[in-house]
Amino acid sequence: MKEKPNGDTPDRPNTRKLVSEIRKELRKIDGYEGDIVTSHIRLGNHLAQLRQLANGDWTKQLSVIGMSPRVARRYLTIARHWPSETGLKESGLLSRLPTDLLKLEWLCRVPQDKLGPLLDELDCKRASRRQVVTAVRAVLDEAPPAKTERDVQKFVQRFIDRIMRTVDRLHETFPESEQQDHARELLVTRLQEVQEALKARIDPRTES
Repeated sequence: MKEKPNGDTPDRPNTRKLVSEIRKELRKIDGYEGDIVTSHIRLGNHLAQLRQLANGDWTKQLSVIGMSPRVARRYLTIARHWPSETGLKESGLLSRLPTDLLKLEWLCRVPQDKLGPLLDELDCKRASRRQVVTAVRAVLDEAPPAKTERDVQKFVQRFIDRIMRTVDRLHETFPESEQQDHARELLVTRLQEVQEALKARIDPRTES
């Protein structure tokens, strides 16, 4: 009996055509993403010029644009390190950069002679923000900042705020008062379990 040809054999014409189409679309995506990175760089430089002309009215100008100061600071960092996209384009790095603004804020700090090897080692488009930050710090031989008391307080406060929002929304989640009371009782029980678990994990050396 004659065997049927394998549908996914690499040398079949249909397979070759599909692979060609996929590669074509990937090139389009790379080009599109490169255009977005270019826009980020140009935006950063426009904002840097605007800040020089703001004459103490920088916050108002950002309000007119509809941009937060935190986002503007990221753009200004990019503009400081990448005054133009030309060098990135000529070196073939532009299309390899992620469009995520926070990632770009970190990657722009890497000298171009080290940026290529970093992108070879880590696909920064698909990597998480944390992975990108860690990779940049490794290239720059930069240690992560130490956690401060304020950081600890902020972490705990965010946790408490989430719990309080849950408590405040019980009447929306459960319309019946009996359900609300039961949910509150469960919350009290589970929070007591959390309290006991935390006490069990306290280093005895820190206790008075």
